[in-house]
Amino acid sequence: MRIPTPSKIQRQGGAATLAVAMVLLIAVTLLTLMSSRTTIMEQRMAANEVRARQAFEAAQAGLDKALDHLSAPGSARSFDANADGTIDSHAATLYTSGPSYKSTYCATLPSACPARTGTLSCGSTLATDARAGLIFSCGWSDDGTATHAVSQYVDLGDAMTNPPQNPLIAKGTVDVTGSATVTNYFNNLTIWTGNSLTNIGNSGKTFVRNPTVTTPESTPPGPPSSCSTSTDYVCNTDKTKTGPDVIANDTSLSSLSEDAYFQNFFGTTPAEYQQRYATHIVAPDTNLDGRTNQIIWITGDHSFGAGQTIGTRDDPVIVIVDGNATASGTPTLYGVLFVMDNFNAAGNLTVYGSAVIDGNVSGTGSLDIIYDPVAAGGAAQLGTAGSLAGSWRDWL
Repeated sequence: MRIPTPSKIQRQGGAATLAVAMVLLIAVTLLTLMSSRTTIMEQRMAANEVRARQAFEAAQAGLDKALDHLSAPGSARSFDANADGTIDSHAATLYTSGPSYKSTYCATLPSACPARTGTLSCGSTLATDARAGLIFSCGWSDDGTATHAVSQYVDLGDAMTNPPQNPLIAKGTVDVTGSATVTNYFNNLTIWTGNSLTNIGNSGKTFVRNPTVTTPESTPPGPPSSCSTSTDYVCNTDKTKTGPDVIANDTSLSSLSEDAYFQNFFGTTPAEYQQRYATHIVAPDTNLDGRTNQIIWITGDHSFGAGQTIGTRDDPVIVIVDGNATASGTPTLYGVLFVMDNFNAAGNLTVYGSAVIDGNVSGTGSLDIIYDPVAAGGAAQLGTAGSLAGSWRDWL
């Protein structure tokens, strides 16, 4: 029997080891390549998720920005300058923040987001109702490769459910021994009282638009200084006569409780309105000069100081006096004045819009009220926006 030499045994053992080593090396190489590929894929997926999250958060920020703007008192007038309920301009509905987001106010959902450098527009789906619509917002990632859209329907609540349509409404009597000049260029009602119209003063008078003027102007001309027919106005009521422009002794007003009278105009009780709608609650005799776009609740008897101008025609106010009111000097108010007790015309208060008094109107001073639907209607639009539950979506 021949015994293998040691050299042959060693040569056979080395070949097997080499083959196993090569197989293991190839397996390790393949595993390394697969692991690297998986790591790269996971990195890409994580990066894509970060970009998607950035785009989503940016779109939500645009939605919040638009909703915050709409929630400010008077926001509806940024779409509806003449207070006719219809949006006037699309440009005022666009909100941007550099390359991060663009949001707009539409009637229906647009079909897609534009390029990040493009213009976001509702196109033919521009909302026409200034009181309700859809916020549509597009957001982009930091590098611009990811885009996301979110939307939500909103409803703009009114600050007044039944805004006044004439200059002066009083649940009690009107007995001004000084002078009360009440003007309405837009319809034929000037003074509406729940009790009697006793006196509007020696030089007091009411004016309505001359019937020969067929179309009311957006900015009414000033009334004449004397009680006579002019090109624009007819004088109906003075110290000697009461014209058809006055409704007096109306029990539908005088029979209302204080809360019911308030609710007739504002749609809720005084306590609830103060809590939910008043943007500023101030102490009596606070200087209101320069205030605009506010719902101001005064917590007691108040005197409007000399020279104060409260609100403007384009940015009016609602001022609610929780007590009696009077005036000194020549203050001017644009919007709606609501007095929960009596008004004493001691100075010369001028109101462009409407004055609503829960009690009596009296005094030896002058009270000039010029009905302006832009100021009164704008004040009624001082309500804020609320999102409609269940309308939020993050897909097209």
